Amino acid sequence: MSLLTPEILPVKVYKWDDAGAPALDKTAGCVATIFKACLAVGYGTKEPAGWTMPFEDTATGIKVFRPDVGPHTDFYLRCAADTGTEMASQVYLNMTDANTGDLKLQCATAFKYAKANSTGKWLLVATPRGFWFFCDQRFSDGNPTKTGAYFYVGDLQNAVAGQDAVYLQHTGGANNDGAYSDIFSRSLNNTVDKATNRYVSGKILLGANTVLTVDVNSMSDSLVSKTTSPHLTPIFIVAEGDLYLLPSVYAPLSTATANNFDVVTAVVDTSSNMVVHATGGRSSSNLYINADTWSY
Repeated sequence: MSLLTPEILPVKVYKWDDAGAPALDKTAGCVATIFKACLAVGYGTKEPAGWTMPFEDTATGIKVFRPDVGPHTDFYLRCAADTGTEMASQVYLNMTDANTGDLKLQCATAFKYAKANSTGKWLLVATPRGFWFFCDQRFSDGNPTKTGAYFYVGDLQNAVAGQDAVYLQHTGGANNDGAYSDIFSRSLNNTVDKATNRYVSGKILLGANTVLTVDVNSMSDSLVSKTTSPHLTPIFIVAEGDLYLLPSVYAPLSTATANNFDVVTAVVDTSSNMVVHATGGRSSSNLYINADTWSY
């Protein structure tokens, strides 16, 4: 599992308008229920993404998800206190029940979603080792066709074979009004300021013990157009002198923005179908997520 010898995994795509899909309706537990349906149990004719749910506390709503076990870091995603607009999300190792294990990763605030104006539309793109979740979200009135919330947890692709890394980052901040920055910490006035009221940095676990607070980087800062052509650039993290790629997700080198849930064809390492979604609640921004395969 490295940049030179990548592991290629198939992708499964889940959406709000699939037959039998669970609803994002701002009721308590709605996103945790979506995660359960997509990752572990399936819905309608959709098969799950290859995760398991080893622990669940039905009284409190806590759900613990586990990716496919293999020659990688064996982590657990614990989701708790899902109010219908925010949810605590933590990465553990060595869990023995829904509340016991070695806590490794937790962002500065809960995952903030469906705050302010939200349509209930959502998207989850997953492999057995990681997933992205997106939903419409907008600070002000109007249809949030180019704004939204994001969540990623899972493995990263590394330049060094055999060196595992797990990453967690999501929409968040002290605000509760939907006015959140995008994944690059770009706010409404197009400044990258990492303001804690509208942005939380990511957390990376290197091996079993090293935890760092990091931010993503890209050839595109989503502010200045590098080209008018529809080229894409990877998103990466630098930690302790090594380079880590977020698997098969890209930023556009132009400032042109597509609508959430658009499917486009792009040429990266191969020609792939890409699903587009925004990551900020105030300004238009896009990520392009490979809907065919991911490289680890």
